[in-house]
Amino acid sequence: MNTDKRINILFINDGSLDNPIILSQGLPLLKSISGNKFNPCFVSFEPGKSSEEVLNKLSGIRRQYDGEITFITTQLKYRRFLPNWLIFFFAGITSVSKIIKNEKIKILHARSLFPAIIGWVMKLRFPGVKLLYDNRGVFIEEEIFKNHWRRKSLKVKLFEYLEKRVIKKSDAIVVVSRAFKKYMIEKFEKYDDNLNRKVQVIPNRTIVSDRKENEFSNINHKKENIVGVYSGSAASWQNISELLQFINECKNVFPDFLFKIVSYQIEEFKSIIKTEQNLIDKIEFIIADSTEVIYILSDCDFGVLLRENNLINRVSSPLKFAEYLAAGIPVVVSEGVGDTKDIIRKYNVGVIIKNNDYSSAVEELIRLLQDEEISKRCFLTAKNELNLEQSIDQYKNIYKNLNDE
Repeated sequence: MNTDKRINILFINDGSLDNPIILSQGLPLLKSISGNKFNPCFVSFEPGKSSEEVLNKLSGIRRQYDGEITFITTQLKYRRFLPNWLIFFFAGITSVSKIIKNEKIKILHARSLFPAIIGWVMKLRFPGVKLLYDNRGVFIEEEIFKNHWRRKSLKVKLFEYLEKRVIKKSDAIVVVSRAFKKYMIEKFEKYDDNLNRKVQVIPNRTIVSDRKENEFSNINHKKENIVGVYSGSAASWQNISELLQFINECKNVFPDFLFKIVSYQIEEFKSIIKTEQNLIDKIEFIIADSTEVIYILSDCDFGVLLRENNLINRVSSPLKFAEYLAAGIPVVVSEGVGDTKDIIRKYNVGVIIKNNDYSSAVEELIRLLQDEEISKRCFLTAKNELNLEQSIDQYKNIYKNLNDE
């Protein structure tokens, strides 16, 4: 049993410990607060059977934070006759109840809707526990978009009801963009008069290196061998077809053009691109460890982030946007992706594609790449606006305020 006088926080993950976002965002946060008035615990949900390779990977992650974060694993034993989400809730409620008692938890940090529903149940059982709902996206809309749920189904109605209860019961709420906050207030304020006060914006940010500003001063952006890059998955919402159209436009404009695709789904990309014979010799595929990506991006001239203009993307905060800028490269982005337009316009660090007008976008990109200050400006924008240290400070303040209430 934990007898430490520090504030005990339980971070409830929405899946496995090896989630890339958790590795880049969640665990660095918990590490930073460890020993500084806070005692962080982390509960993850792992399948009942995992390969030796996966188990070794999870053990390696835990060793990396040994003595700084208390890791607790909840095994999910799926049954044919029960839906997976119900098993998640049964296992989660049982596990988190025990952790609250054993570790004397004061604050629950629930990442996304499913963990927040567990947190809501815990608030009913342990009224003194504070709940931070860390809302990373419009989960129900995402499930409908992926054709996992039907919009008018009973399941959707159930989770819409539970979401309202979570929002009303939460002591603090985090969303990833100003657009997301506006959406939440418009939709849920009638259920909670204090919603505007409770909701804070913490975008997805990245670790910004200690590079000096003058390192970017001698980069030549007037060269002819322009290199673009896309870093991410081949998922449907990434608009790969539009990405190929943009690559083709660049190929027709830049005399010696190369485009790099950095992904763990290289075979999926190759399958998609095999019909584009005119692009095959212009694309380089790279599989890289997460620690290597920043160096690959830094060797390129611009990054690409294309998304559909729908609710999911309008309230989003793509981590790649921060990573491109931290690498010192401007971003070509679709219109209507979270708060990216505001940052691009404020700091002149990218190009916004309007109405799929790739020709105009490339013309604007040419002018931007001729700016000798562009790399420095991108890096400083990431340092000042999208530095993970800023997010850590915001979360620390939320924890402190919740504990003081």
